[in-house]
Amino acid sequence: MDPVEPHTEVADHVRLYDDGNGRAGRSREIGAVGGGARRRVARERTLPYDEDAVERVLRRWPGVRCCYEAGPTGFGLYRHLIGRGIDCSVVAPGLVPQRPGDRVKTDPRDARKLARLLAGGLLEPIHVPSRELEAARDLVRAREDARLDRMRDRHRLSKFCLRHGRVLPTSSWTVMRRKWLGEQRFEFAAQQITFDSYVHTVGLVDARIEQLERAIRETAEQEPWCGLVARLRCLRGIETLTALALVTEIGDEPIPSSAPATISLTSTTGSIDGRPTSSA
Repeated sequence: MDPVEPHTEVADHVRLYDDGNGRAGRSREIGAVGGGARRRVARERTLPYDEDAVERVLRRWPGVRCCYEAGPTGFGLYRHLIGRGIDCSVVAPGLVPQRPGDRVKTDPRDARKLARLLAGGLLEPIHVPSRELEAARDLVRAREDARLDRMRDRHRLSKFCLRHGRVLPTSSWTVMRRKWLGEQRFEFAAQQITFDSYVHTVGLVDARIEQLERAIRETAEQEPWCGLVARLRCLRGIETLTALALVTEIGDEPIPSSAPATISLTSTTGSIDGRPTSSA
């Protein structure tokens, strides 16, 4: 008998179901389900999301196997269960087979579906990174989030100026543009406060990006990243920030045998044999 662990969509709780083979699935709540030989739900129970509570429920089935969908709760439950000898896997929601027209999505339905698919060997588990790799990846992604925030903040500032008939000088955020922004004065106090707030926000996000980039460079100089980063920097157009991003996104997964597949894995855009290629 092997159960299936809950599907992960909400960080608060988890749901577990047994399809008769001991499969479980996880989501907003944890529902433990015991089934008979016909793979039907014989009993169901809901409990708050707690790793120890999930483990206690799974221990009721000898040789338990479980899975859950990757989501905002991360890989903590996976590591907890694996560390205690319970066979657990994480699956990508986009790779879970789905019947055409089946758009009803509830916690019980999702958990039971995962149980059936896991019992039939139809789920492809994803690679779970090590804690060290996940930490470096979080740092790289935090910088990317900050870059997106800066783009939005600059856009709001430039559109505010444009609405009031003030066109920003130069085509990029140079020293001249920043000097021009510091000289702007508006007739009404409310407008001046709004403008100053936008300028201050841009300055804060710039400082945030500088801090993150400094931390990324320091991380790239440490083991186990320094060797891989140094080799990647030998390639034209790749510096420390890009190199560490590639290393953390690929991780210790097997490298694809073709260049287009590698580009797709790393979500980058480039050219192969003079032909443009993208991760689309």
